[in-house]
Parts: sequence; structure tokens; C-alpha cells
Amino acid sequence: IGGLIMWSLLGQTLGRQTVLGRHGIKAPTVAMATAYERILLAITSLVFAILGSVYILDRNVVSSFLSGWPFIDIVLIIVIAQSLYFIFGRTLFEKSMLDIIRIDRIFGFIVEVMGISIVAQLFMLAAISMAITMFASNINMIEAFCAAAIISFAASMPVSVNGWGVREATTVFVLNYFDVPTEQSLAIAVLIGVCSSVVILFMAPV
Repeated sequence: IGGLIMWSLLGQTLGRQTVLGRHGIKAPTVAMATAYERILLAITSLVFAILGSVYILDRNVVSSFLSGWPFIDIVLIIVIAQSLYFIFGRTLFEKSMLDIIRIDRIFGFIVEVMGISIVAQLFMLAAISMAITMFASNINMIEAFCAAAIISFAASMPVSVNGWGVREATTVFVLNYFDVPTEQSLAIAVLIGVCSSVVILFMAPV
């Protein structure tokens, strides 16, 4: 529910802390779990989105777009900056989060959460694909699934409240490649957002 009423990442973190704090789970643990979950979700969503983009778009378009990104430089700068920060600038809060990490369990933990994230992502993509094919009969299921991967990745980015706005803009942009009218694209996006919100509101009290 927290993710429905405020910026998704902040809302989810505060909501988890509100619930889990009652069971004696400390804030650093909640923050660490949220960070892991969001990072792994972003990775799985990005992989699906890239595969969907390559299938839908011309491969030359994707290659030319990616070729302009200095990925090696970006990763190198991030690694160096984070290393310097954790050596010289980390706070007591961050030190307490690092104390939670157990190297002997972290690999199995990541594999488990990644597997759950992939399964959950596949269910979400299936739901979005069904919504697309309901309104746009000219799109087959594979194309709908690829389009859903791009839409889902954009909507999962923590830049809006429950993906609203980003989801609609991305849906219109992606389905434009299939000559789907803007009205139908917006209807698909709104249907996805409403169903997602209804499910959350229904499951929360349960």
C-alpha cells in the first residue's frame, strides 16, 4: 500500500519497516533486504526488456543505441567511487548493514531471490500480454510478451508512484511500433495499473 500512495521505493521501504518493525526486525535489515530485492528485480526486468527490445526493434537500431553508451567507463567509475566511499566515508548505519551480510549465505540467497523474482516477473508479463492482446488483436502473443517486458521494466523504475505516468508513456511508445492507436495504448496501460492497484488493495488485508 505504501507504494501506491507515495514514491514507490520510499513507500515500499517505509511500509516494510512499519510492518516488520513490529516483529523486532531492525531498520538496517529492512533496508538491506529492500536494496537486494530492488536490485535483483531491476536486473531481471532489464534482461527481459533487452530481449524484448531486440525482438521487436531492428537489431541495428538496438546496436547503434547501445554503442553510444560507455558501459565499461560507467561500471569502472561506479566501482571506484563505491570502494572509496566504503573505505573512507561510510556511516555507522552502513557499517551495521554490512555486519548483516554473511558471505557463506549470500550466494544462495541471491539465487533464491532471483528465482522468485523471475517467476513473479513472468506472471506479470503474462498479465500485461493478455491486456495487450485484448485491445490489439493484430499483435501475437510473443510480440505482446516482448512489449510487456519493456513496459514492465519502465514501470518498475522507482521514479513515480506505482508506475503511473511512466507506464502510460512507455505503452504508447512501444505499441506505436505495431500501429496501435494512442487511445487503445492508454486503455491498456490504465487497465494494467488499475488491476495492479486492485490486487494490492485486496491482498493487503488478507
